[in-house]
Amino acid sequence: METLNEVGIDSNHLPNPELYIIIKGQPTKSNNVWRSLVDVNKIKAALRKLKEINWLYRNVDDDSIDESSKNVIQVVSNTTCKVLEKANDQDLEGLSAYTIRNLDSKIATGSDISQYKLMNVKEAPIDNRQEHLDLLCFPTLFPTGQYGEHHPRQSYPAQTLSFSEYIKSRLLNKDSRFRRNHSYCLHYYGLKINKALKTGIYNSLKTSRGNVGQTVAEILEKINVLDEEFEGNLSTMLAPIQGTNQYWFHVKGEVKAMIAEYGSPTLFLTLSCAEYDSADIAQYLRKVNNAPQSYSISRLCTEDPVSVSRQFSYKFKDFFNIVILQRGVLGEVEQYYVKKEYQMHGAPHYHILLWIENAPVVGIVRPEEVCSFIQDRITCHIPDSNTSPDLNFLVTKYQMHKCSKYCKRNIKVGKTYVSRCRFDFPRPVRDSICINDVENSLKSCNNIYYLKRNEKEVRVNDYNPLLLKLWRANMDLQYIAERSLSLTEYVTRYVTKAEKSHAQDLWDEVSSCDNIDSRLWKIGQKLLRAKEVGLYEASDLLLGESLYMKSVTVQYVDVYLPPKSRKIKNYLYLTKMDRSSKDIFNPSIIEDFYPARPNNMEDVSLYEFVANYKFDKTGENGEREYKLRSKPVLPNHRKFNPMQEAERDDFYYSLIFLFVPFRDESTLVMEGETMEEAFRRHREASIRGIENHFNKLQKLLEAERNWKKIVDA
Repeated sequence: METLNEVGIDSNHLPNPELYIIIKGQPTKSNNVWRSLVDVNKIKAALRKLKEINWLYRNVDDDSIDESSKNVIQVVSNTTCKVLEKANDQDLEGLSAYTIRNLDSKIATGSDISQYKLMNVKEAPIDNRQEHLDLLCFPTLFPTGQYGEHHPRQSYPAQTLSFSEYIKSRLLNKDSRFRRNHSYCLHYYGLKINKALKTGIYNSLKTSRGNVGQTVAEILEKINVLDEEFEGNLSTMLAPIQGTNQYWFHVKGEVKAMIAEYGSPTLFLTLSCAEYDSADIAQYLRKVNNAPQSYSISRLCTEDPVSVSRQFSYKFKDFFNIVILQRGVLGEVEQYYVKKEYQMHGAPHYHILLWIENAPVVGIVRPEEVCSFIQDRITCHIPDSNTSPDLNFLVTKYQMHKCSKYCKRNIKVGKTYVSRCRFDFPRPVRDSICINDVENSLKSCNNIYYLKRNEKEVRVNDYNPLLLKLWRANMDLQYIAERSLSLTEYVTRYVTKAEKSHAQDLWDEVSSCDNIDSRLWKIGQKLLRAKEVGLYEASDLLLGESLYMKSVTVQYVDVYLPPKSRKIKNYLYLTKMDRSSKDIFNPSIIEDFYPARPNNMEDVSLYEFVANYKFDKTGENGEREYKLRSKPVLPNHRKFNPMQEAERDDFYYSLIFLFVPFRDESTLVMEGETMEEAFRRHREASIRGIENHFNKLQKLLEAERNWKKIVDA
């Protein structure tokens, strides 16, 4: 009502008794804007009805509600009144009969009746911590003010409904009005992101480097005053939030660990959604929403993005598991990494790295073997419309590339700039397949190979015929296995990229906050507000859909020089402990489980222990018991660069720490011995795995250096 009162117009004194407000969305890059007309009389009538049936609205001041609205018995909500218009100076033509309040445009010249400027309503913001926030914000979903998130309800014995479970129950409900209310979905997306941010801040503040020997009382004091030592870092704070730079920084480390262990991926596959052309998605949407056949598929997708994203995820997972993994259409897959991405904040698509068994690698095997491998799996051929009408239709509809602002780049050639497609279209006509030099290809933004193609096929995106017939949407398939790993470094950055942020600059902006907790919270809020999110991405987050998956579990190992970072026990747990106790840390692999391993595992290195063993239980004699993992995990760690003097000691120590068995970490390096001397001493003793891992790290670091040279060239 504060907003309506701010309008301050008595409809009885206007030439037209109907008062309308224009609600405008944010303009898009193409200068389009969504607009909705809001009838203030209907708002007043709805408020009058809510006061009658909703206990949360009974105390709302109704002095400004027109007497005429009392006679309104029912207000029909029309959710299809939104229109997409071009944002220009003539956008109010045709609405001159109404009194218009334009919410965000500048005051235009003309009569006061034709256009007004609605000033900011300076009211206290709604407290988002109040218990019935969802009931207050969405009266159309909860008209009686009941059955919201905090409504008392019976659940399974000794089990309560968690925040995530409640969201899923609403979005997956047979009643589709919750998931089709976009504001409701984005409201809970914001709440879930804030919860993840709080978790990240908590993890950041409870991570401590060292503090061995400190008592519970000393640690509690530091937490209570938020000592600088508990400040943590942005990577820890924002890592739990999907889609942030810090989230993908963690994932990129896991992908690099896979590359270091398994070598270069063989194939890079991209699969798009094409939701507006998908018959199965249209059929599914009509079924779950009881929509009539007259509804277009674009309308169905727009109204119910939650169901679109779910159906696409199911389709992809079945396609990937059955066609690519089980049937091995592209070859026997040894390892894989999959990333789900949302192009231009719209429909999702997948980027996939595949390690194919016994695949040839450029620079190791003969070029003829590489060419044969590529030709068996990848083509750019446009099939004959008479002999293969379906495949011809799919290729011409989905695989023909059309350049736009999205792919055009200005590249300096000599003293001038030339506009080039970043996907290297149109591609050259070739009589046969050819392999190019990797480094020169990356420098010139060209492919490392070109398929055989004629003049009609220069804009055909490479594909696999069987996959295209089964997937029936745009796809891209590239061979990327090469010895230097330079191309792999580029692809790794591409499949783990995130939106740019300026987190370090924000620290100074909020430096006036009273404590570290407030500063971290404000930084997180600023970063999250700068991140644009579409409804498909928000839907996936609310339903717990992961943005990536991989074939192997990756376990991070802290290989830094002592003292190492450790997680402090839960605050509530600490408050119940003896204040003089020094048992302040959670148990960890490095400090607790590995040093206390059984005697029959004396020669097992930390790397082997992490990869192959896990804690099982505590035996009757109080000793910890371990068992072999059913599937080994892949240890990951910070990969230091020995070419940089500041990281050289850490590089040598990390190898010693991982591959030299120890009970006491302090015995790894002798007194007066440099890290390099200790490394060479252990290396000469033929410690298992240290030589092999050393060579893998050297190769990976060389690939990073080569990539930097290419970028700087």
